[in-house]
Amino acid sequence: FLDYISIPQADPEAQKRAIASLISYVSASAYFLCLAGPWTHEDGSSRDEMAWSERGWCRMEGIANFLSPKPKPVIQASSPSRIITYGPTGLIGRDFLASCRVGHGDFTVESDRASLGPYLEQLIIARKALALSEGDMVMYRYLHATSSWLLDGCEVEARKEESFEEWMTSMRFQTATETGSGCEPIHFAAMTGRTDLVEALLDRGASVESAVAKGLPNVQLHKGATPLAIAAVYARDASVIELLLRRGADPRAKVNFMGCTAIGCASSMGNIEGVKALMRHDPTLGEDVADNGTGMLGAAFCQGHVKLLS
Repeated sequence: FLDYISIPQADPEAQKRAIASLISYVSASAYFLCLAGPWTHEDGSSRDEMAWSERGWCRMEGIANFLSPKPKPVIQASSPSRIITYGPTGLIGRDFLASCRVGHGDFTVESDRASLGPYLEQLIIARKALALSEGDMVMYRYLHATSSWLLDGCEVEARKEESFEEWMTSMRFQTATETGSGCEPIHFAAMTGRTDLVEALLDRGASVESAVAKGLPNVQLHKGATPLAIAAVYARDASVIELLLRRGADPRAKVNFMGCTAIGCASSMGNIEGVKALMRHDPTLGEDVADNGTGMLGAAFCQGHVKLLS
């Protein structure tokens, strides 16, 4: 599927049908391969693997693969001697769930952003239903918690927010401290960007330092991740981070196997708002070093998060 020749440009109706077929095409494909050499466009811009992950259409293809019933590994070729295989979410720090959302990608035609929104929304709804039918509660809960995050920027009409009780029912949780597959309600609540949900769980006994008990790499959740670390990755603004800090969250707690803190997680995912919120709390957090010797903000250099570094 080569988007620039597989999507008709002159015929609006044919274009709509082709866009609608993208998800099915990616799902039915046997392989998912990205060919992105160290090339330069005629306008001087880069067309390497980092530029690939910035493109909105490419992000849509990536999330369509990840959310398909049988996602394929991402084969990325940048030269005849450099061919690397990643998991279906893509390169860590450049994944299609946290750092490379469709609505925040670059589009040559700006209206394409809104055109893809309804198809992405239907994809998320369908994948949630499949996860529920298969008993995959982690995937179901993850997608329910992050739907607004994944759709942000796609100009999709916002749905009415659920009350706390409605959210707990939708998430199939019975209590605020319930554990299942290694995650508690507060871990998913931290993804929503809603302080009311997080505060309600804390008021009902959830721990501000509750750590993910089991690594879930398919949705980029590391063992040891705390609500603050998760909020740093999914921060729409400072609200959830500020709430967790007020309630006693330790911003220097090491939250994954590399010894990163919350600001290291935000940096590696290119989350500008997460980094800003933590730096406002304590500017020295940016000077901390992970167990592997990398500065907490160094991950932004490793992953090419130019906007965050700027």
